Amino acid sequence: MKIIRYKPIFAFLLWFCISPSPAYSFYYHIVNGNPVRWDGPIIPMSAGYNSFLSGSAYRSALDLFIMDFNSNNPSNCQVLLSFDDTSISIGNGQNEVCFVTNQDVLGGHRR
Repeated sequence: MKIIRYKPIFAFLLWFCISPSPAYSFYYHIVNGNPVRWDGPIIPMSAGYNSFLSGSAYRSALDLFIMDFNSNNPSNCQVLLSFDDTSISIGNGQNEVCFVTNQDVLGGHRR
């Protein structure tokens, strides 16, 4: 008798768990009330000189990653990577990748 009473609840929970739901993977930053945008489909990115030395495994891995991203990316964007940037800094409005240990830059994060 008790099983029959809980059938509608079970059916609802089952439907709720297996019904499709939207998944969103879009995020953008707002600066001064405006969304941050690139000027076109080419995204410039600089790699720090000290982090990606010529001939290093890190440099090769980053270069291979960007080449793979550009060739297998379904969207209309490409990353234009340049190496040996000596002017990496916070807040300069550029896309940059480098390794740092300075806690002021990391904000307490250790990963």
